[in-house]
Amino acid sequence: MMNKNIKSILIANRGEIACRVIRTCKKLGIKTIAIYADTDANAQHVMLSDHAISLQGLTAQETYLNQDKIIQIAKDIKADAIHPGYGFLSENADFAEKVEQANIIFIGPKSITIRQMGDKAASKKLMASSHVPMLPGYEGDNQNDDFLLEQAQKIGFPLILKPSAGGGGKGMKIVHKVEDFLPQLQSGRREALSSFGDARIILERYLSNPRHIEVQVFGDSFGHVIHLFERECTLQRRYQKIIEEAPSVNLPFELREKICQTAVKAAESVNYLGAGTVEFLLDQDNHFYFMEMNTRLQVEHPVTEMITGLDLVAWQIWVAEDKPLQREQRPDMPLGHAMEARLYAEDPSQNFLPSTGTLSPLSFPDERVDIGVQEFDKISHYFDPMIGKLIVWGEDRGQAVKKLESALQQTIIGGVKTNIPFLRHLLTHPQIQAWNVDVTFIDRHLSELLPPVFEPKEMHWLSIALGIILSRQPSDQNSPWSICDNFRINMPKTETLKLQYNDIMQDIVINHLGDSFLMTLDQTYKIKGTLKDKKLSITINNNTFYVDFYIQNQIYILISEGQILSFKKPDSFLIDNDHSKDAGHTMAPMTGKVVDILVNIGDDVIKGKELVILEAMKMEHIIRAHNDGKIISIHYHVGDVVEEGVELMEIELPKAS
Repeated sequence: MMNKNIKSILIANRGEIACRVIRTCKKLGIKTIAIYADTDANAQHVMLSDHAISLQGLTAQETYLNQDKIIQIAKDIKADAIHPGYGFLSENADFAEKVEQANIIFIGPKSITIRQMGDKAASKKLMASSHVPMLPGYEGDNQNDDFLLEQAQKIGFPLILKPSAGGGGKGMKIVHKVEDFLPQLQSGRREALSSFGDARIILERYLSNPRHIEVQVFGDSFGHVIHLFERECTLQRRYQKIIEEAPSVNLPFELREKICQTAVKAAESVNYLGAGTVEFLLDQDNHFYFMEMNTRLQVEHPVTEMITGLDLVAWQIWVAEDKPLQREQRPDMPLGHAMEARLYAEDPSQNFLPSTGTLSPLSFPDERVDIGVQEFDKISHYFDPMIGKLIVWGEDRGQAVKKLESALQQTIIGGVKTNIPFLRHLLTHPQIQAWNVDVTFIDRHLSELLPPVFEPKEMHWLSIALGIILSRQPSDQNSPWSICDNFRINMPKTETLKLQYNDIMQDIVINHLGDSFLMTLDQTYKIKGTLKDKKLSITINNNTFYVDFYIQNQIYILISEGQILSFKKPDSFLIDNDHSKDAGHTMAPMTGKVVDILVNIGDDVIKGKELVILEAMKMEHIIRAHNDGKIISIHYHVGDVVEEGVELMEIELPKAS
C-alpha cells in the first residue's frame, strides 16, 4: 500500500474545531484552507488559516452544509484533503462519498462505514448481529406516524426518540406517556431535519438513571483497531454534554477493560478507519448497552489527549495518509485525570436560552483553552452557542476538579450571558465531587444547581459610578480640562447618576471635590480613584481595591470577585426583554426563526398554552401564553427570523368583572 502525502487540507467547519485542526496542521507544515459564512468573515478560523474562501450565505444550509459548493472549492484550490471536524457534514455519508469520488482524501472513515455506523438505525442492526449488548427499540425504515406509535406502545413508556442521522443530543425527546408521543415526534423531526438534513427517527427504551461512557477508538488502513481508553460523559443537560472527564469515574478495572474491548470489537466489525467513538449506557448494576458510534472526532477529544499525551488530529492525518497506527505511542494506562467544561453563550437562569451579542471583554486562564473566537466577535443565532472549551489535567480527579474550579473563576467572557457561573456552582455540589450522579442528575436537581442570584454590593455601585465619571474625562492629564475641581464645563458640581442592574434601579448622588468625590447611596462615602487600561483603582474611606472596568455600547461592565456585572443607564435600554411583565404582549425571548405558529387570530387561550415555536442555534424553544385571553394579532409568519425583544403576538386579556 502506497502512502499518500497530504500537503493541504480544506477544513469543512468553523469555530473552535476549525481552529483546533489548523493548530495541528501548522505544527505539521500543512497548508490550511478555511471556508466561511458571511457572518464568519472575520472569525478566528478565517484569520488563522493560510487561505480563506467565502461560502456566500448566512444559514447553515447555504454554507457549511452545502456539499457541492464545498467540494467545488476544494477542487478549485487543489486541496489534497478535507477535514470535516464535528457536526455539520462530518457524519454525512453522501458528502464523504462525493469527496472520495472527487479524488480528494476524506479525513475520516470510508463513506460505507459512515453509512453503516453514522446512521443510528443501521448501526444498531449491525451491532446486534455482532452480539454487542443492545436496548430494545425500533430502527426501521417505516416512518409512518401510526406505525411508529404502534412500535412505541410495544416498546413501552418511557422511551426516547432519536434522530437516526443525529448526534449531540439535538432532536432527542423523552416521551413518558402515549398522548405526548406524536407532538414530540413532530418536534424531534423538525430539529433533526434542521440539524442533520434527515428527519428519520428511531425509538429506544428509556433507561432510568444510567451513566454515559464512551470509548475513543482508532483504526488504520491495515486492519488494526485500538482504543485510547474511555471518557465519562454523564454530566449532561437535556442530552447536551456539559463536563467530560477521562478516564471514567469509579469504574472497576475489569468493567473498563470489557467496555473498551467491546468498542474495539464494534469498530473491527466495520474495518474502521480513523478516529471514532463508541458510546454506551451503563446501568446501576454495571450492565452496559450500545448507544451509537460517532464516526468522527468528538468535541471532548482533548481530555483523551491529556491522559495519553497524543495529538488525535495528527493521528487522523497520519492514518488518512495510509500509514499504520503508532501503537507503541499509546500508554499502557491513563496518565492522571483530565476534565473539560464546555463554555456556552446561554442564560441558565432563563432555562438556558441561547444568548447573542459581542464578546467583550474576553480573557482566559493559563490552561488549555480550545476556542474559535476572539474579543469583539459576535455570537449570532445562526450557529451553535458553544464559545469554546476549558480543559485541565491533574494527577487525580480531586486535583483536576480544583483546577477546573480555579480556571472557571479566572475565565472572563462579557457581552453575552454564559454558563460559567452555573459550571462553577455545579462543581461545588457534594454529589458531583463524590460522583453519585447519572445522566439525569442535572435535570432532576436543576433548581439547587443554579447559582444564587447575585446582587451587587454598595462597593460595586460606587465602582461603576466612579468608572463612568473617570471615563468621561480627557485622557491627557496635563490638560486643564482634566482637573477635577468644583467647576466643570457640561458637568454640574452635583449630579445624580441613574443605573440599572437587571431589574434593580439605583440613584447615586455625586459631589465633585477636586481630586475626589462624595457619593451617596444609603450613606455617603469619600471616593478617589484612577482608570487606566481598563483597570480601575478605587479608594473608599481609605480602603483601596482594584477591579476591571469596560464600556461596551453604553453597557458598563465591572469584573469583581470573579463575577461579571453588567450595568446600564435606564434611558439607553429601549426594549424590556422580560415578556412576562406585560402579559398581553408576547415577546421573543431570543433571536431565532419562527418554525411554527400554534394559534390563530381569534383563538381563546389559557395560561401556559403553546403559542409559537422558535428555533435558535438548532434547538426549538416553545413560547407559551402568560395569561388567559384571546389572540387579537400575530405579527410574524412561519419562516420569519425575529430579533430578541420584538412582539410576536398580542393577547386581549379578560375584562375585569
